[in-house]
Amino acid sequence: MKRIAIFALAIPAVLVLASCAPFFAKGGDALDENEGKTEITLDRLYSRPYLWGTSPSSGIWSHDGKCFAFLWNTEGERLRDLYLVQAPDGEPMRLTSMKDFEPIPIEDDERTDEEKYDDEHYDNGIGQVVWSPDNRHIAFVYRDDIYLVDAVEKATPVPLFRTTESESYIAFSEDGKYLSYKQGVNLMLRDMGTGAIRQLTNVSKENQAISWYVWSPDSKKIWVHLADRSSQKEIILPDYTPQYVKTKTVRRSFVGESLTTGKNGVIGIEGGLVKWMDDWEEENFVYNLIWSPDGKRFLLSEVTRDYRNWKLHLIDAETLKGEVLVEETKKRYFTIIQTAFSKDGKTVFFISSRDGYNHLYSVPSEGGERIKTQTKGIFFWYKPRRPRVAGIKPTQLTSGEWDVRNFIRPKDSEDLFYNSYEIDPTWQTPFKLSPDGKTKTRLALDDGTCTVRPSRDGRQAMLGYSTPMKPWEYYWVDTSSPVEMNRITHSPIDGFEDVPLVESEHITFVNSADGKKIHGYLMVPPEMEPGAKSPAIVSHAYANSAKYQWTHVWDHYMASRGFVIMRVDFRASFGYGEDFHTGYFHEIGIVDVGEAVSAAEYLKSLDFVDGDRLGFWGWSYGGFLTNMVMFTAPDVFKAGVAVAPVNEWKNYNEWYTRQRLDLPEDDEDLYKRTSPVYLAEGLKGQLLIIHGMQDDNVLFQDTVQLVQKLLEANKPFDVMFYPKDGHGISRDESRKDVMKRIARFFQRHIGGPGPSSDE
Repeated sequence: MKRIAIFALAIPAVLVLASCAPFFAKGGDALDENEGKTEITLDRLYSRPYLWGTSPSSGIWSHDGKCFAFLWNTEGERLRDLYLVQAPDGEPMRLTSMKDFEPIPIEDDERTDEEKYDDEHYDNGIGQVVWSPDNRHIAFVYRDDIYLVDAVEKATPVPLFRTTESESYIAFSEDGKYLSYKQGVNLMLRDMGTGAIRQLTNVSKENQAISWYVWSPDSKKIWVHLADRSSQKEIILPDYTPQYVKTKTVRRSFVGESLTTGKNGVIGIEGGLVKWMDDWEEENFVYNLIWSPDGKRFLLSEVTRDYRNWKLHLIDAETLKGEVLVEETKKRYFTIIQTAFSKDGKTVFFISSRDGYNHLYSVPSEGGERIKTQTKGIFFWYKPRRPRVAGIKPTQLTSGEWDVRNFIRPKDSEDLFYNSYEIDPTWQTPFKLSPDGKTKTRLALDDGTCTVRPSRDGRQAMLGYSTPMKPWEYYWVDTSSPVEMNRITHSPIDGFEDVPLVESEHITFVNSADGKKIHGYLMVPPEMEPGAKSPAIVSHAYANSAKYQWTHVWDHYMASRGFVIMRVDFRASFGYGEDFHTGYFHEIGIVDVGEAVSAAEYLKSLDFVDGDRLGFWGWSYGGFLTNMVMFTAPDVFKAGVAVAPVNEWKNYNEWYTRQRLDLPEDDEDLYKRTSPVYLAEGLKGQLLIIHGMQDDNVLFQDTVQLVQKLLEANKPFDVMFYPKDGHGISRDESRKDVMKRIARFFQRHIGGPGPSSDE
């Protein structure tokens, strides 16, 4: 992998056109499917089966560590079946063929042919997977029913439930006697010996449900969280494609107007009423819940509604009373919170950014020296990024100017396993760490991004691994001597060798506004003529969009067609410390617009880039950022594409928006400075706005409201909407269309490679 360090001052239905010129130049589109330099078209790249395959997912070890189960489709299709591999070097074996299981017939079925087709065609396959403690059976959820398959006999899966009720969220008790699951809003138990079913909870109030639960290690109790969504708004999503418009409603929060509340308690396996914690503030969040190995206590992470205070409670499972082991308060907000007990239960591990970076710490679960005064340099008014801390004085286990991303302490192992950015801020690397922090083993020796799934005894692990040239696959390693990774899966299908892959070069530049070093990756067209200047696109703009891993084949394709492609790790990316990760607090669409401008200055400094032909695009937050760039830095990028953009932050979810902007009543002007609907008059370049009309994440109304503002401002723009798609625009016809449409938009407005300087 090449590295360049240069310091500069700096993502079928109806097309609605608001610009005067036609969208397509007749006969002149160099990205037409029958023209161009590459043999594979975008139409083929975004048609099933995908040439890069369907990567394996949801991997889980058997309790004895002999087998690893995961979901996969070897043909590049969407429906995932269950596969099994024997460690360390077995061949993956398919256990299920779920397309053979017909859904329950519907009496007086009034679905249209299109609806029937969609129900079958867009079946993603198996969902959650869990191993039984006897290492023989695997339970899984498919189409809201629960199945059981014998992993030894490899027999046909047996449905435990075939109902029109929705069963989900399955878990075995540690002793294997029970399988728990959610049915509707309640928690249920199935006796695996007798088959008897018992309803554990009886939620009676409308809009309340058991949303989360965790078994105790002694298999006698279950911790439950009850969520109340009564205050959330009912949103209407219309479907205009039938003769008569249909609507559906979803419940959703709006920042400052509606929120989910909840309470926590414990229930025994005999059922009855839940014993609730009586001193819990119902508006606060539970970020995680971990039982002690003996089942007598549990760790509960509480975050206040404003996201600024975190308490790690140690709770007695009988009395539901306890103490605060760790407390931190931030000026900005909390994101990563993970905890674990040691194997003997005497130590508690957690992640904290108290030194400016996310690192692992430990405290004793009993006793220990308590912090009485604030440590120098962490007061709010003293360069304000580090948290105020209280509780037991911890031991720091990892340190350095890099972040720990996540960690786990396997049930039967003393060691910790974590992913971090200590080798490079643009990729995750897995490590094994002794509980005292003194012995560390790197588990993946190759460059690239890894996730780690250790076996329960920690002696082996399955790694999810990829690079920009290699799609995600599973690899096995011996954690005591990880000399090399043994590849388990091979997902790409025939024809992948013809996909036009382009190498990525690691680059850095300086954000001129605050001097922060920004990391990114550059794809340079492989067949550039000497002296030629190419257009450049900042692509898939988003936090963490410049990690060294397999992401978007669109970037490879466009680079092979003569566009310089740049991906940037914008503010809020992981790997660079707390100050960078929360660095767009109260500055979303402001500080990262500055980084976009500096990225453009970097591109202009390259002698093979035409600085007058720059493009910018992104999806979701990236779509929002595109609009902010085009409205507030209007002379920098000639063309931009905003897909599913947030345009009015008051329309968005409470949990996300409040973290970054606080509440609207706290600072109305801040919401106006960061919402594109108030800034539309600044547009100068070419803009394409794209949105799915069934989007229940970023509502379609955000684009409608922005379109009205652009009309009022007399601005030319293009817009495309997808009537039957949600936030991901993932229907077969839609995904192909959106990726081709974005490519053609940039081809039209910033063009292909330009003439050399000698012409």
